[in-house]
Amino acid sequence: MSSGNPPEENLISQATRFTLVHAKESMQFMCLLAVLSTYLFVILKPSIIQNNKALGDK
Repeated sequence: MSSGNPPEENLISQATRFTLVHAKESMQFMCLLAVLSTYLFVILKPSIIQNNKALGDK
């Protein structure tokens, strides 16, 4: 008995830490994609919006 923590607790804490880190990284990546896609959408200005067809004009 070299440590006071059972091996199962160490495994659970490692799995929790791994999950939390990957969830945080995934959320940051999705936010980055949302910002970049919005930026590109505004910069490129699709022709549908320029022609006001999205608003119902003929």
